[in-house]
Amino acid sequence: MHRRREPVYAARLSARYQGTPFAVCGNLRWMDDGDNDRWRVICPQRLSLRRWGDEVVVYDDHSGDTHIFEDVAGQMLERLRHASADVDELALLAAASAGRAVADHHCVAQVFEVIELLSDKGIVKPVRG
Repeated sequence: MHRRREPVYAARLSARYQGTPFAVCGNLRWMDDGDNDRWRVICPQRLSLRRWGDEVVVYDDHSGDTHIFEDVAGQMLERLRHASADVDELALLAAASAGRAVADHHCVAQVFEVIELLSDKGIVKPVRG
């Protein structure tokens, strides 16, 4: 049975994103802690990344898991391996990946989905700002 995905609204986002609908993609608990969060890879040394076409394969040495991500998720992960970033910075990266000059609400929604995915897999965590 396919569950219908309803839009939800984050309680506290920066004013720029107030009212932006986000598809339910799991537990959005991390969005309730404030809007100044920066994100970073928990332990960059444990990850091995490899690009294959428009996908990125990530091996997590700690868990032994191998993950396959779309290109934009891989770009965000590579960015977060080198330095922490906030939603605005990652949205600009997503926009550039899509060939856009400006990050719109679709780019922001994509960032939240990728961050949640990476967070659920224990790859990234928020750095309180």
